[in-house]
Amino acid sequence: MDPRITKTNQAIRDAFLSLRSKYPLDKVKVKDICSVAAVNKTTFYKYYQDVYALSEKIENDTIKLFINTFTAKDLLFTDPYQFIVEYPTVLEYYEELLHTLFRDCRSVFTDKLTQALIKYYQPENYTVASDIQLSYILNGTFSTMYDMKNKYSTEAIAEHLAELIKKCC
Repeated sequence: MDPRITKTNQAIRDAFLSLRSKYPLDKVKVKDICSVAAVNKTTFYKYYQDVYALSEKIENDTIKLFINTFTAKDLLFTDPYQFIVEYPTVLEYYEELLHTLFRDCRSVFTDKLTQALIKYYQPENYTVASDIQLSYILNGTFSTMYDMKNKYSTEAIAEHLAELIKKCC
């Protein structure tokens, strides 16, 4: 890719994240992104339909980055305890970025992550049952980790969730 295009896209992305860290998504405006990124509106619209399309692109890129960093993702069924224990570590690593992008709605992050992992795990000939089972396991795991993190240790939560996952599979 042309280095100028890469530099321009990075400037737009950085400007968006800077503004997004201060304002809700509906308050971030194209003119403000362009001002901070030092690009004109025509340039912005050459790459993105609107602020929401830019946000969606950055969110999807972040989910891919998260999954690529999450080395225990392959252990969901073979060692669910390790899968669950590593999850908060990866969350913490990307905490600032995730908070900036998803602060208004945690469920958007978990939904996107769940869908990306389902796509990652599903064989080409998956069934309705396997799709539902995977969704149930992932959503349940992520919700329980979030809801119980201040009540129990990660290890205790992981131990009990791992037992449940092993029974499901």
